Amino acid sequence: YRGQCAEFCGASHAMMAFETVILEPAAFDDWLAAEAVPARAPATPEETRGAELFRDEGCGACHAIRGTDHVATIGPDLTHLGSRNSLGAGILEVTRADLAQWLTHTGEIKPEVAMPAYDWLGPEDLTALAAYLESLK
Repeated sequence: YRGQCAEFCGASHAMMAFETVILEPAAFDDWLAAEAVPARAPATPEETRGAELFRDEGCGACHAIRGTDHVATIGPDLTHLGSRNSLGAGILEVTRADLAQWLTHTGEIKPEVAMPAYDWLGPEDLTALAAYLESLK
């Protein structure tokens, strides 16, 4: 089921959607257990480079990824970002291309978002960071 933000929260309020998934009790228990597991370690050289960029660019100052040194609480927890259905409160899908677009155009995609655009990253670094974020399942 599609939901909509119910409290005025700024310029992007009307864009803030969410999805509710109804599960049988056993499936919900399985989902809940999977959500409690820390993020998996990077599995490819590209994902490893992305994890290094996440660290070096200071992303962990705002975002947590359980199982890593990144424990901030300002922005959303990204531990299982790759398993989500949407990005930016329902604005984009969680694909490598959409993650790269989000990373470089945050304020254009979601006005008044607090996250800066990482538009100085070169294409290879941007692809690596997006690959790491997409791998967080």
